[in-house]
Amino acid sequence: MTTAQHQPSPQSIQTKTAQSRGTTWFLLAALRRPREIGAIAPTGRALAAQAAGLIDTARAPRTVVELGPGSGTITRAIQSWLPSGSTFCTVERNTAMAAYLTQAWPALNVIHGDAADLPRLLNDVGIGPVDLIISALPWSLIPPPAQEQILSGVAQVLHPHGTFATVITVPVRPLPAARQFRRRLTATFGEVTRSPIVWRNVPPAHLWICREPLSSDPDNAEAPSPAAQSAP
Repeated sequence: MTTAQHQPSPQSIQTKTAQSRGTTWFLLAALRRPREIGAIAPTGRALAAQAAGLIDTARAPRTVVELGPGSGTITRAIQSWLPSGSTFCTVERNTAMAAYLTQAWPALNVIHGDAADLPRLLNDVGIGPVDLIISALPWSLIPPPAQEQILSGVAQVLHPHGTFATVITVPVRPLPAARQFRRRLTATFGEVTRSPIVWRNVPPAHLWICREPLSSDPDNAEAPSPAAQSAP
């Protein structure tokens, strides 16, 4: 016999329904525009929690930006961690996913645009400097010049003591393009470290966690720290 204490709560049912709907939207968008989505499945909850855990809840309020939120798994985790009074927005290039996010979270500031235009997009809505930027962009599908433009924009809008974290899947790490992207990170940030791998994610993935954004002016840029150069 099922008792009341074993029945799922309405909130739990609502959350699972929203996650299922988000996954459906994600898969449809991936089928229609695979080069924009660039993933075989939405980010898992364990990896999303790892990313959201970078929010410094001891200091409030916080300003957080998410690049490439997709179905909103990381979005949901960020919202649960954000201190009261914080500012949070997402930047989504894919039209269908931006529409889904706007519908699923009416109160969420969803910016439909390209992350390569990040400084302008945030300036248009009066956001900055940013404490934390979390990205799930498909870097392996983004041309090197666009990667450099995005990273330069991230460094430009990030607070000097802010953090940039991006999802990297384990299968792509040995590829030359992934190694080149790693070098771009160390050229843009003074400190680059790697989070533990989340093996339950599909595919397994981790975060590159980047701090100390370097000046975009070569005359003022600092050399990468030894820790950044020796990170795996």
